[in-house]
Amino acid sequence: SFPFGDDTYWEQIQWFNKIRNCIVHDEGKVRDKGLKEYIEKHRSLRCELFFGDEYVVLDEGFCENAIAVIGAFLRSLLFYRQADKVG
Repeated sequence: SFPFGDDTYWEQIQWFNKIRNCIVHDEGKVRDKGLKEYIEKHRSLRCELFFGDEYVVLDEGFCENAIAVIGAFLRSLLFYRQADKVG
């Protein structure tokens, strides 16, 4: 019953998954308008135009930030589970 929908870390992880899918399944081509808007709002991500297609580019610090977000999410999940066992 963890409130994934209300967790900002979980929301960011879902965006990381979309970025991952873009890289793995679309060779980095950004085809989704929502993903492009997300990329444009984050300083460690950007879109670059190559040969008529826009590609996602991960700038310095993106991976470190993603690891920190995932770690924070896992800690919140652990604490939630521990509180659930106590209560």
